[in-house]
Amino acid sequence: MGKLSDFLHPVRQDETQEIIVSDRFVQHGDDGAVVLDEKGTPIPAPFIIRPVSEEMNTAIRKGCTRSHRDRSGMLVQDFDVNAYTARIVIAGTVEPDFAAAEMCSAYGVINPEDVPRKMLYSGEYRRLSDAIMDLSGFGDDIQEEAKNS
Repeated sequence: MGKLSDFLHPVRQDETQEIIVSDRFVQHGDDGAVVLDEKGTPIPAPFIIRPVSEEMNTAIRKGCTRSHRDRSGMLVQDFDVNAYTARIVIAGTVEPDFAAAEMCSAYGVINPEDVPRKMLYSGEYRRLSDAIMDLSGFGDDIQEEAKNS
């Protein structure tokens, strides 16, 4: 049987992870030039992601759930899985900072949730959201999380 102290001080793991979402985004040096590897190929720019805590996940899930009464008067809750995924992507991405004014301006949006949707292809967006969910302990089960809300 474990002791309480076993759970009071968890071993901190690296809280961030670098992933390559796409080779369309490449690293640039301080002079603005594209950074090349030894073969002369542009080096992809990594996205830096972090896990989303359960506290943050609960707030996001709550913000993506709408309650209303149907015609019979029954209380119905609708969960918006697209908004949930977008908010998880925003919360779990350290770099690039989708909420930065420069990012929003560059992609012609006001809402940071729209930046990754405009910036990334569908598969890239999925790779990013899956990686954040994996790092947060969900594995591949973003749809299952949505169903359980």
